[in-house]
Amino acid sequence: MADIFQEVDEELRQERAAKLWNKYGIYLIAAAVAIVLAIGGSRMYREWQQSQKEETSSRYQSAERKAADGDVEGARAELSAIVRDGGGGYAALARLRDANLAIKADGADAARTLYEGIIADTAVPVAYRDVARLHAARLALDGGDGAAVDGLVGTLADGDGPWRHTAIELRALALIAAGDNGGASTVLETLIDGADTPALLRARAAELRRAIGG
Repeated sequence: MADIFQEVDEELRQERAAKLWNKYGIYLIAAAVAIVLAIGGSRMYREWQQSQKEETSSRYQSAERKAADGDVEGARAELSAIVRDGGGGYAALARLRDANLAIKADGADAARTLYEGIIADTAVPVAYRDVARLHAARLALDGGDGAAVDGLVGTLADGDGPWRHTAIELRALALIAAGDNGGASTVLETLIDGADTPALLRARAAELRRAIGG
């Protein structure tokens, strides 16, 4: 009888963890992209300004307007044209944006394939490939393929780059999805105790750890 109660307790903990992911996951990925495009991307943006023609910039902004207006097909066509014409830094950004739009247009599996194509393309700047890793890992987790998460973000989690904390959190979520709450608790502890862990992420890691009984 005790085993039954233990199983129910573990299921409830995993359900709470899943709800936390649904609540905070979108912000996790959005924050990662924001760092690329804003804080960490300031130098790259200056390079774009120097190397890209105004026409390419206008085309990208046109694609964004179409996406905002609900014309996903038109936006993706514009983005594909930028990639096809070799729009430099904008081409990499266009591929990321196209993969994001593909989630609703073609489904998560198709989007994940696009992200994995970016990851495998060594011609794409590393910063954009790393963002693609985070997106692909999030889609793998949402799709129940937690086993693929570490393969996608393991190098980021074990490194010292700007995405390390986000990758560690994804690793913990994958362990929770696999039912390894003990392993997840250990991973989350590295975020909670890490001196350089952002405050918001530390608080979220502590909440997740409590949710799984760590």
